[in-house]
Amino acid sequence: MEAAPIFLVEHRETRSRHYDEIEAPLKRVLPECPIESISRIRSTAVSGIWAKGIADVLIEVSRDSDMGKTAY
Repeated sequence: MEAAPIFLVEHRETRSRHYDEIEAPLKRVLPECPIESISRIRSTAVSGIWAKGIADVLIEVSRDSDMGKTAY
């Protein structure tokens, strides 16, 4: 199988707003999960550099959470 091409795009300040549009629904649909933080990570989080046009999001849950229940 051939790998899909990766295209880089210039940094856009609107990515921060786009991330907010991603974070809010996650908090709404995961109200029972013990979320410690939701963060935008990788290259789209770095101002001024070219990156893939994909927002990478990291959801951190509390260390003592029941991972089986959280993952369900």
